Amino acid sequence: MSKMNNRGFLLAESLIVSTFVLTILIFLFVQFRTLMINYKKSYTYNNTQNIYDLGSMADYLKKASNPSNTLTDQLKETKSSYIVIYNKDSNNYCQNIDLQDKSMCQTLGEAMELKFMILTKSDTSTLKTSLQNDGNLSQEMKDFIKRLNTTKIENKGRFIAEFENGNFATIAFDQNINSSNKTIFSNILNNIVTSGDGLYKDNETRDRYIYKGTNPNNYMTFSESTWRILSIEADNSIKIIKNEPLNRQMTWDDNTNSWNQATIQKYLNSEFINGLKQNDKIIEHDFNIETPNSKINWKGKVGLLSPSEYLAANTDNENSNYLYISRKNWWLLGQNSTNLIPYVNSEGNIDNILLNNSLDVRPVIYILPSEITGSGTSEDPYIIK
Repeated sequence: MSKMNNRGFLLAESLIVSTFVLTILIFLFVQFRTLMINYKKSYTYNNTQNIYDLGSMADYLKKASNPSNTLTDQLKETKSSYIVIYNKDSNNYCQNIDLQDKSMCQTLGEAMELKFMILTKSDTSTLKTSLQNDGNLSQEMKDFIKRLNTTKIENKGRFIAEFENGNFATIAFDQNINSSNKTIFSNILNNIVTSGDGLYKDNETRDRYIYKGTNPNNYMTFSESTWRILSIEADNSIKIIKNEPLNRQMTWDDNTNSWNQATIQKYLNSEFINGLKQNDKIIEHDFNIETPNSKINWKGKVGLLSPSEYLAANTDNENSNYLYISRKNWWLLGQNSTNLIPYVNSEGNIDNILLNNSLDVRPVIYILPSEITGSGTSEDPYIIK
C-alpha cells in the first residue's frame, strides 16, 4: 500500500511538473507572439516615408556562428557590391550569411513584412554603377537605389529593403535609427484634405501627394529663400518651386526649343545651382518636358514646372491656384512647336510664346531631407535639415 502511495505521489508530482513546464512553454509562446505582434505594429509599414528602426535585425545579423568569419569580414572578402539577405519568393532567409540560427531571420522578416532585402558591401555610388549589368535585382529596386542620395548613404553595410506593400526603405546597419515612430513627413502628412486648400493624395500615382488651392500651407525656407512644396513624391523626395521668380528675366534660347540645349537650362544647372547654399540637398530627378502629344523625360537637378503640374494645383474652383503670380509671365517646361514654348501669363492662364522672348523664371528642384520642422505657413515655413 505504501508503494502504491509512493507511486501515486510520484505520478502526481510528475504530472504537476509537466503541467508547470507546459504552462511555462505556453506563457513563453504567448509572450513571443505578443512581442512579434507589437514589434510589427510599432511602425507604420504602409508609409513610404518611414525610416525603419531595424536595430534588432542588425544586431542579429552581427552574430555570425564562425567568429573568424564575421559579417564584417564577409563584406571585405567579396568584390560583389551587395548580398541578398532576404528573398521571400525563393525562401532565402539569410542563407548567404553565416549564422547559427536562420529561423529568427525569417521570423523578423515576416514581422517586418519584408519581400526582399540586400546588404550593401560597397558605398552606394559603387552599388549604383554595378546595377547596370546586374540581373538579380528587380527594376523597381534598381530605380530606388538610383534615386538614393549618395552623400547621405556612403557607409557599407546598409540594408536596402523592399516591403510587401511595394514600398522601399534604407536601414542603417551600424547605427541606431530614431525609434520615435515619427516619419520625417509626419507633420505634413497628418493634414491630408479632400477639398479646399491643402495636401491631396495623387489619384494617378500611389504614395504621392500634391498641394492644391489658393494658398495652402506649403511654404518652405530653402537656401535662405522662400519656396513652395509642389508634391511629396513616392520615392521620398520633395518637389519644390521658388515662390517668387528669379530677379532676372531670361529667354528660353535664341535658336532651339530643346531643353537639353537651351540657355535657360544651362544657366539653372550651373550658375544658379552653384549659388545655392544647400545645393547638397538637391538630387537628380526625372522631369517631364511636355509636348502636345507626348512627354519627354529629362533627368537633372534643376528644371521648371510642367503645364500639367500647374493645372493640377487648381482645386475644383477656377482661379484657385497658389502658383499664380499677378502681373508675371513665367516659363513652363514644354515645347509646342519649333519656336513656341508654353508659359503662364499675367492672368494665370497657360499660353505659348516665341522662345526668344524674355520671361520670368521659377526654378523647380527635388530635395531629400533628413528632418523637417515648421508648420508650412508663411510665418512658420517648413525648414529642412
